[in-house]
Amino acid sequence: MTDPLEKFSNNLHEFIKNINKSKAVQVRSKALREQGIALVQLYFRKVKPQIVTHIRNEAVLAELDAEMQHLLILTQRRTKKDIYKKILKSIISHIQKVSVLRELKISQALTEQSANQRISFSHLERGILNTLKQLIPTAALSYEQALVDLNNSDRISFRGTANELRETLRETLDHLAPDTAIQRQNGFTLEKGQTKPTMKQKVRFILKARGLSKTASKVPELSVDMVEERIASLTRSIYDRSSLSSHISSIRTEVLQLKNTQIKRSLYIILLRILTP
Repeated sequence: MTDPLEKFSNNLHEFIKNINKSKAVQVRSKALREQGIALVQLYFRKVKPQIVTHIRNEAVLAELDAEMQHLLILTQRRTKKDIYKKILKSIISHIQKVSVLRELKISQALTEQSANQRISFSHLERGILNTLKQLIPTAALSYEQALVDLNNSDRISFRGTANELRETLRETLDHLAPDTAIQRQNGFTLEKGQTKPTMKQKVRFILKARGLSKTASKVPELSVDMVEERIASLTRSIYDRSSLSSHISSIRTEVLQLKNTQIKRSLYIILLRILTP
């Protein structure tokens, strides 16, 4: 099956070739004008429905749409050949941009598909990731990177993996519970030695806003303590060792514990509670 965009590009160049062959100052040929109309119809009926699934650059598409509409208007009357040539030159430029954007988008999709085939996320992980992508894209990137690291048996350095998980939690809490909103609460006080609300206070704020009792919010709050303590301990162990190469095996073992032990379950408990309305 011929690619609609490729067919359009071929027809466009053929139309330009025929326009250039015309020796008249104005394009009066019925055949040429019908060729132009067919080109516009091909774009709006076949090409655009396909490319909008790959291209989110509304400005480029809007400009191309306007030019195709302009071309249709030109075919409805006698128009100077130079005007045709000008609009067709602009259409070619925009089609080239669209072609590049589409290929980049397809390449990105294939890359993500390949990565997903190599790395199997659980239903729970995928659900959390999709929710984060909608709410806090940067937190989603940190979370996805951590999952990729934890599932990559060939990875050599694990220094940033634990911090990616912590960043996921921090950004999510900052988004759902801004410091200013928490500090405006009646009776709010900072914990000893702190200059701003802690993660635990942010979790409490979110769950309270959703009508959960203190008892119901206790488990997520304790989970925050677990995540912070474990990640801080792991980070210290990495930086404190005098020779990273001589301890890489033990460090890798510690980081991989994030995948199957309490810290991962604790993170899930927090994210599920605070992301679920």
